[in-house]
Amino acid sequence: MPGIRLYPSYHNYTLQKPEVARLLQLAQQRGLIVQLAVRMEDPRVHLPVTRTPAVDVAELPELLAALPNIKVQLLNAFNGTEPLRGLVGRRLIEQTQLTIDCSHVEGQGGLGKLITGDRDSGRPPLPVERIVFGSHAPYFPCESAVFKLFESPLSRPELEKVMRGNAERFLKG
Repeated sequence: MPGIRLYPSYHNYTLQKPEVARLLQLAQQRGLIVQLAVRMEDPRVHLPVTRTPAVDVAELPELLAALPNIKVQLLNAFNGTEPLRGLVGRRLIEQTQLTIDCSHVEGQGGLGKLITGDRDSGRPPLPVERIVFGSHAPYFPCESAVFKLFESPLSRPELEKVMRGNAERFLKG
């Protein structure tokens, strides 16, 4: 088993719980990857009663600062009120080495906008080396994720990093 996946909002806990810090410490000791699902599904397709909130990742830089060798990946982190906007986003990008999957990136040229930053939303630039391919299958069609890659203004070396190079480097550590 190369890693674990956490669903805090679905399992009704926050990252501020002391058990989360302990779990991350144990994962680092064992060399495990930790995937953190920021949201379960797109909240726009659910009734308000059945929605699970997005995970508050504001404290993640402090948690990860104590664990310099931990490998963390954010999943389903985009659309709506995403964690990479504003000060929280700047801290996540500048103070951590986490990677982020692109499964929930929306909009024409969305991957390119991630890499260059988006002044309108307050999202700072995200280095291409920190983005990994993600499809969120079976909830989203895989073809849609592949289409995102090719309709974004990425160079061939950038595409190769997102499609496989970054994941290979992340897995090898």
